[in-house]
Amino acid sequence: MEYGILSILPPLIAILLALTTKQVFISLILGIFSGTMILTDWSFFAAVNMTLEEIVAIFSEAWITKTIIFSFLVGGLITVISASGGVQGFINYLTKKEMWLRIKGEHCF
Repeated sequence: MEYGILSILPPLIAILLALTTKQVFISLILGIFSGTMILTDWSFFAAVNMTLEEIVAIFSEAWITKTIIFSFLVGGLITVISASGGVQGFINYLTKKEMWLRIKGEHCF
């Protein structure tokens, strides 16, 4: 069976959802689900089953599992740093450092 223009739909859905919701993993899963909906001739339950089978197949590879877990950990660390005010503190530090360098540079010349 040839899918033609429908083959562009799953990556387009995943990219647009990732950009609008900023939830990359959920967007990727919904992109996979939309692809399996097309492959199963729009059968919802068959698409859910096929999506879950594909996700399990992905996690059967050790290096992929390690990469996904690492991505979750880095994302979680960034979220914790951002929620605790670490990003704003780092911005304040750089701003003070820039001011100090400007003042120091003006005195040298």
